[in-house]
Amino acid sequence: MARKRTAVNENALTLLKRLIRVKLNLNCSTSSHIQQLQHDIQQVTSEYLSSQTLNRFFGIIHTGFNPSMHTLDTLARYVGYKSFSEFEMLHAEKNAEQVNSTFTSRFIVSVFSQINPEEHIEPGILQVVKNIATLMADDKQLAGEVYCSMAPSVFGRKFFFEQFVNIDALDGVYGNGLQYYLLNAHDREQKFFAYILYCYRYFLTAQSAQFQQYYSLLNAYRQSEIMAFHPLLIDRYYAVLIFNQVLGRKDHLHQAADKDEFTDFDIWSSHAKSFYCAGYLVGEALLLSGEFARSWEILNSDEIKPSSLSGVLQEEFITYLGILKLTSGYFSNNISNKRALSLYLELNEKPLPVLLHDYLTFYLLFLKRSLFPKSIVRKEVNEQINYLVRKTGFVYFREFDLQLNRSESISL
Repeated sequence: MARKRTAVNENALTLLKRLIRVKLNLNCSTSSHIQQLQHDIQQVTSEYLSSQTLNRFFGIIHTGFNPSMHTLDTLARYVGYKSFSEFEMLHAEKNAEQVNSTFTSRFIVSVFSQINPEEHIEPGILQVVKNIATLMADDKQLAGEVYCSMAPSVFGRKFFFEQFVNIDALDGVYGNGLQYYLLNAHDREQKFFAYILYCYRYFLTAQSAQFQQYYSLLNAYRQSEIMAFHPLLIDRYYAVLIFNQVLGRKDHLHQAADKDEFTDFDIWSSHAKSFYCAGYLVGEALLLSGEFARSWEILNSDEIKPSSLSGVLQEEFITYLGILKLTSGYFSNNISNKRALSLYLELNEKPLPVLLHDYLTFYLLFLKRSLFPKSIVRKEVNEQINYLVRKTGFVYFREFDLQLNRSESISL
C-alpha cells in the first residue's frame, strides 16, 4: 500500500530546515554534514535518525514524501521545541528567508566574542553596544545579520536581546531574531523571556490568536519558578498578564474600563524589586490598557528610580519614564493642561531612546493632538500616526486611540 503523505505546513518545514542549519552551523548538503547532524540529534534528543532519513529531509536524496511525524518531532526537539505541532503552530506564518552574514556583521560579532558578560561590564562597552544598536535601527539587513549571529553567544543574548530590547523592531528584525535566540536558549528562563517578548509583539500588532499561543507557553511555568527569575522579567510577565486581560475583555473598545477587571499585582514584593526600576513596565501596560489613573499611580511610586542605572542608559530611561508619566497623568486629569504643555515641550526636545523612538513617538503624537487641538494639527498628527502604524505594525495603537477619545469625552 502506498505510503500516505504527511500533511505539514511548507513554511514551517522550510524554517525548520533553516534553524537546523543555523544550530549545526553547517548547510547539511554533504554526507559529512549529515553524519555530524545525526550525532548532534542523538546527543540532544537521545533519538536516532538514520542518515537516509536526514538525506531525504534535506533533499540530498529526492523523495515524493514528507518525513514522518516521528522524524519531524525529533527535529523540532533538536531545535528546542516540544514537538513539531508546537513548532508548526508558532511558526507557520513566519518568513524563512536565508540570513547571509557579511564582513560587517562578522566583525561586530568578533568584537564581543571574548567578553564574559558575567564580569563587570564597563560603561564603554555598553556605549559600543548602544552605538551598534543605533546603526542597526537604520539598516535592517545589518540588524537581521547581527541578531542571527549574536544569538549563539552568551554576551549576544544578554546584551543584544535581553538588555537592549528593540521595541520598535518587535514586528521586524528583532522579533524575527527571537527565533534564533530561542534556538540557543540555554535554560527555561531564557525561553520565558522570548515567549514574553513574542506576547508583546502580538499584543502591539493586535494578533490575539498568536498572542494566546505564546501566552499558553507562559502558563506552562509554575508560579514558584517564575518568582525565581530576574525581577525585570517578572515585571514583564505581570505586564503580559495585563495584556491578556485587555484581550479578554468583551467589547473593550466600546465600554469604559472597569478597575475591578484587572488583577491587583503585588509588584512591590521582594521578588519584584530590581535595579531596573521594577514596576514601570506594569505601569506602562496599564497605560496601554487605558487604565490611566492606575498607571499614573504606579509610575509615580517611590519604588521606581533611575538612579541605579548606568550613565549610558540613565538619561534615556528618564526620558522614557517622563513620556509615560505625562501621558498617564494628562489623560487621567492628574496633570493640568498648562503643566502638560510645558512638560510636552520639554520632552519633545530630548533625544528619544533609539530602540524606542517610534514607540514613544506614538505617545508624543497623541499628546500633541490633544494639546494643540487645531484641525490642521489634528490632520497632520493623524497622518503621522497612520504612517507609524504602517512602519511598525503596531495596529494596537488604533485601539489605544479609541481609548483616548473615550477618556477625553468623559473628562469634558
